[in-house]
Amino acid sequence: MQQEFSPGAVGVINDVGEYLLFAGGTLLSTKHVLTAGHGVRQLDNKPSPPQNVIFVYGSNNKNNQILNKIKKVTVMPEYLKYHNGTYGIAILEMDEIKFSETAQQAPIYNGPISEGQALLTLGWGKTEK
Repeated sequence: MQQEFSPGAVGVINDVGEYLLFAGGTLLSTKHVLTAGHGVRQLDNKPSPPQNVIFVYGSNNKNNQILNKIKKVTVMPEYLKYHNGTYGIAILEMDEIKFSETAQQAPIYNGPISEGQALLTLGWGKTEK
């Protein structure tokens, strides 16, 4: 399997006490990460406190990743209220990081999308054919 890596991708790790939750994320700026709402909530569905959440970036190889702490977790209020995927996003705020060859702001497309249009996504995990 070919290993690919996007410098805009991050891994989010949330310690909920009984186990760890893992989610993918995207660098929006030197201070913000976009991630899934379900990846940064506690077992009672409230947002996790920032001290329970870290993110890794800079490589898909564990030995080369940089760990960073979170200052603030903001989950869409509608997601917390309805617990469905429609509003399932969160923004993580952290101390400013330095962009480099392996850590860059992800390009965000802001145009129309038509049916059948090819798109490129990023995330963590495996794909198998």
